[in-house]
Amino acid sequence: MLLAGQYKVNILNTGWFAMDGGAVFGVIPKVLWNKHVDCDNKNRVQMSCNCLLLEKGSQKILIDTGIGTNLQEKLKKIYKVENDIDNLNNSLSNLGITKNDITDVIITHLHFDHSGGMITYHDGISRPTFPNANYYVSKKNYNWAIDPCKIDLASYMKRNFLPLFQSGKLQFLSDQNKFEGIEIIQSNGHTPGLISIVIQDLKQPIFYCSDMIPSSFHIPTPWISSFDLFPLALIKEKDKFLQRAVEENWLIVFPHDPKNKAATIDYGSKYFRLKEVFTTI
Repeated sequence: MLLAGQYKVNILNTGWFAMDGGAVFGVIPKVLWNKHVDCDNKNRVQMSCNCLLLEKGSQKILIDTGIGTNLQEKLKKIYKVENDIDNLNNSLSNLGITKNDITDVIITHLHFDHSGGMITYHDGISRPTFPNANYYVSKKNYNWAIDPCKIDLASYMKRNFLPLFQSGKLQFLSDQNKFEGIEIIQSNGHTPGLISIVIQDLKQPIFYCSDMIPSSFHIPTPWISSFDLFPLALIKEKDKFLQRAVEENWLIVFPHDPKNKAATIDYGSKYFRLKEVFTTI
């Protein structure tokens, strides 16, 4: 558990999945990325679904929800989904928290590995997983998710979020500071309207970067994935916020790193580099 500003912060492991290493590291050749990350016989690298829980008094804010339980069996096999033990419900229970305690859910973007846990289906009927929570996403990302391009069409599964919007539970989160002590950042390199957050603190703010920087191995500026729709825009965004991370001593929390949960960074000889790495928090 961490303390940042007004909040207690916990990193929640909500499960594991695997994706093709070539897709995860884009133009970076396997001979380079395989030095840092192992792959299976299908060239898939393991990834975690790391979400955040912020607590301030009775307010409990969940940042992302992981894959959830709604994925089809065929896709579970393709993505090697493992969330029988490590899942959102168990992570919350380990902290003495129930789904009814969650007051707010901020979804960084509506890709299935970040939004799949918002809704639970029983006998074909959808219900909000967190019945007492308000759900938030950026309007720009929602609009994109409703009509995505052909490249990321499979990543946006409308059954994960459309029922919430139709019921009025899913609201749009602007750049305005709706949550005290939290800076909302919108970017567009990975996907339009991606939200990242900075939990403000005088000594060490916490930066949940979402898929702007999915793992510690993506800190060097050119190390981006083939899932990033606008790579040149993403590179500029990374440079901008990683510079802030150095100057303001941010602790960066990675959404998909299977080993390194968080890290501080510094300037390197060519690109930004890892400074101090945390495998457990």
